[in-house]
Formats: sequence, structure tokens, C-alpha cells
Amino acid sequence: MSVRVTFWLGAPDGVKGHLLAGPLAEFLQFLSDMERKDPRLNIPGLQLLVERVIRLGEAALSVDTTEQAALVDALVEIYYNWFCGGEGIRATLLIPANDSMIGAKAFHDHRQLVDQVFGTKASRYWSYLLDGRGIGRHGVEYPYRPTVDESVRVGFWTADECQDFLTTMLAYSARNQGFFLDPEQWDIEATRQALQKGVQERTGIILIVA
Repeated sequence: MSVRVTFWLGAPDGVKGHLLAGPLAEFLQFLSDMERKDPRLNIPGLQLLVERVIRLGEAALSVDTTEQAALVDALVEIYYNWFCGGEGIRATLLIPANDSMIGAKAFHDHRQLVDQVFGTKASRYWSYLLDGRGIGRHGVEYPYRPTVDESVRVGFWTADECQDFLTTMLAYSARNQGFFLDPEQWDIEATRQALQKGVQERTGIILIVA
């Protein structure tokens, strides 16, 4: 199956609040069970990190080194792609922001178009979708990198970013009637739909490429 992009309702801050509100004790047991079945998920230090998150909450997700960033990114990838994403055992933890499952290639092909018609900030939001986005850090000192599977990315938009991105899109479409109706740009329309849902629900969007 080709790599696809999907949109899910998150927390107002995107991923972190959604993750912390989830069944982390059950996730810890899942990791213990899966490390024997899928060697990719047997990552040194990961179960200890989950235990710390259960005990300390958000503070345990703070990143100060490249190694810490990789471990947090692995936690997020496995939680959202293996535990509650796709055919995960807790798939009901994710509520779709729309019903699209569009190949990632379409989003890659329109990266330059998004930059041209919506501007630099929108281009950065688009990169969170395609490239993923880490939690527990600020700036670009410890950028997100896939750690379990090179084809998997997890990113997010906060509630405020959803509002900002949607406002930019709608302002452009008001000047260019029919922009979202172009069948060659269905990925952009699907993005608009997801942003609209996030704004309606006053929450962020979780972005999964897998």
C-alpha cells in the first residue's frame, strides 16, 4: 500500500495533550508485548520513558539532547501509528478530521504551490504535515526525524495554527474562485476540510503519514 496522509482531531496543543490523556499504562504493556513480535519496536530506553511520562507527565517529554529527541519521537510514532493508528488495538482513540486517505506524493508535489499561493507561514505548516514535527522542544535545535520507520511521519497543527492556516486559505480562495474545486488539488481541499473541522472543534490536528 502506498504511503498516505491522514488527519485526526488532536488536543488544542496538537499532539502532546492528546498523548498525555491517553491510556499510557496500556501502551506500556503493548510495548512489552510487541518487542517480541516486531524488533523495530524494541527501542532501548523507550519503556522507561513511557514509565516516566506516566509518573511525571509533560515534564518527562522535555528534550535537551538529540538522543532524548529521538526517543520522544519514537514514542509518538509507535503510539500513533502502531498502537492507535491504522489497525492498532486502540484505533478508536483517533477521531478522523475528515475521511480522506490521499497519497503523500500529491502533498509533496504541491509543496511549492502552497508556498507560492499561501505564503511562507503556510509553507511551514505544510512542512509539519510532510516532514513531521517533534514535541517537547522549541525551535529547530532538535528537529523531528523518523526513528522507527523511514516512511512514517507524525506531525501536528495547534488549534491556533489551524485557525491561522484556514484563514490564509480562505482569503486566497475568496480572490480565486474555484481554487478548491480543482480535482488536481484534492489534497489541498482535504487539508482545508481538516482545518475547518479543527476550527469547529476548537482543537488541533494530528497529521500522520504512513
